[in-house]
Amino acid sequence: MDEVHVVPAHMFRKVISLSKSHYTLGLTAMLVKEDERITDLNFLIGPKLYEANWLDLVKGGFIANVQCAEALYMMNPNKFKACEFLIRFHEQKRGDKIIVFANNLFALTEYAMKLRKPMIYGATR
Repeated sequence: MDEVHVVPAHMFRKVISLSKSHYTLGLTAMLVKEDERITDLNFLIGPKLYEANWLDLVKGGFIANVQCAEALYMMNPNKFKACEFLIRFHEQKRGDKIIVFANNLFALTEYAMKLRKPMIYGATR
């Protein structure tokens, strides 16, 4: 189960309780949550068995070297052009794989439609 740190949330907890398996493997890059439910992972999934430093994993060639850039959202043409430029530059000039994260669903939808890119999101209540 990837992103196991979200399992204590209500819907994930419900799914875990309904699914039956002999073993459960939980993966996450950050075993941190803003609420106190992170301690619930011990009985939902089990205790943490292994932790690796991501820089060591990069150096060993196990995961890709990552470069992050943050662009603050304001729905204006200049921000959109900057985002479009960065996506095209990294995809076409450098051959990079790109993921654009957004906490604003409206902006994400607009960007995806205008740039003709796939979009995924998780609805919340």
